[in-house]
Amino acid sequence: MLPAHASMLFPSFRIMTLELWNSLPATTNAEEAMHWKIYAALGKFLALLEGLKGLYKFAEYYSQL
Repeated sequence: MLPAHASMLFPSFRIMTLELWNSLPATTNAEEAMHWKIYAALGKFLALLEGLKGLYKFAEYYSQL
């Protein structure tokens, strides 16, 4: 098993801090959680260019954290 996969499955291989791990939602996966953040920040049913511009700004914001 690759170390990257083991770190997602087994606590003894986990790289992230226990505090961060415990802050993640237990009822959804990370992709669904990020979709919710995007919808909450940008809204839904945007025109193509408006949505792409918003997504670019969203990505810029999170890359600065």
